[in-house]
Amino acid sequence: MEVTPYKEKVFDQDVLLLVIHLFDFIEKKNVEKSFLKQLLTDAVGFSNKTSDLVYLLQSFLLIAKEIDSALCKEILDANSLMGKTRCLDEYCSTIQHISEARSFTAWPDFFRMLRNVTNENSNMYPLILEAVRHSVQHFQTSTSFKGIFRTLSEIPQHAGAFAYGQLDSKKWLIEEAIKVWGKDWGTVFVLAGWIGLLPRMMWDQEIRTNKIRSFDIDESANKASELLNQAEVQTDWLYKSSTKDITEMSYPTTYNVQRKDGTLCELIDSPDIIINTSCEHIADINAWLAKIPKGTKVILQSNDGFHIAEHVACFKTLNDFENAMQLSKVEYRGEKALPEFNRFMLIGEK
Repeated sequence: MEVTPYKEKVFDQDVLLLVIHLFDFIEKKNVEKSFLKQLLTDAVGFSNKTSDLVYLLQSFLLIAKEIDSALCKEILDANSLMGKTRCLDEYCSTIQHISEARSFTAWPDFFRMLRNVTNENSNMYPLILEAVRHSVQHFQTSTSFKGIFRTLSEIPQHAGAFAYGQLDSKKWLIEEAIKVWGKDWGTVFVLAGWIGLLPRMMWDQEIRTNKIRSFDIDESANKASELLNQAEVQTDWLYKSSTKDITEMSYPTTYNVQRKDGTLCELIDSPDIIINTSCEHIADINAWLAKIPKGTKVILQSNDGFHIAEHVACFKTLNDFENAMQLSKVEYRGEKALPEFNRFMLIGEK
């Protein structure tokens, strides 16, 4: 007699053991049985392969301590879309990574993000899940994860900004700058700030600032940066981004930011620290640097990635980069090997 995939799974020893553990654990938490039953039914529908169901049930067990009825509903809603994406391996790997971060408390936000990614963007799931895995290794606060999930949910096309090399370079910058200046940074300008990951990581690492202003020529990136740092935008504009060509900036800087109602507000500020992690994108790097007031604290990064078309001002060595920048004071110089190139960094004063 032909055995249906469902029955085959039910009588699989590994599956039965996992189901028993899951029921036993959640029984103690008084989670409604209807949620758990539907969760298991949805899981069975993922694949005809028993191995897939085992992986999925294991992922539920990894978050069992956090499960309540509300979270079960978020998981159910997310799984209804996940089943269409066939990204089970990436999904389970991501759950594993998050579970290993003991301080993580944003499970509902994570599953809400998966649910909110529309069918039209479901092809982005592997990249989004990879972005989450990288983020778990570099961030630790609930505020950061809420911002990250909000950004990935609403503007998933920026998931590539969470590449491991991008995050690792920013972590390196913050660690070395803390050694030089401590954690009180005043007013910070982040030039070519992209989607605002560096400010997010700065606050995650308890850097104290009067304000952070991010400038980027890409309006879409600026929108994403305010989603990512929404908590600080809503705190008396501790953070705001502005669409601006950084090669045309002068100091003090006059710039426009957008109010909540969409109208523009003109501001004028002078930075205590200027950070530019994209010097390789500026064709006339010396002309740009000449506009920065003498004595301003700076953090500059470039690289030797000549093979990348957008990199129009690379340097062969860290020494070449340092000689070209001609800072009055260099308090840190270093390089970091990344998969595509070597990144160079200088911390000091103009």
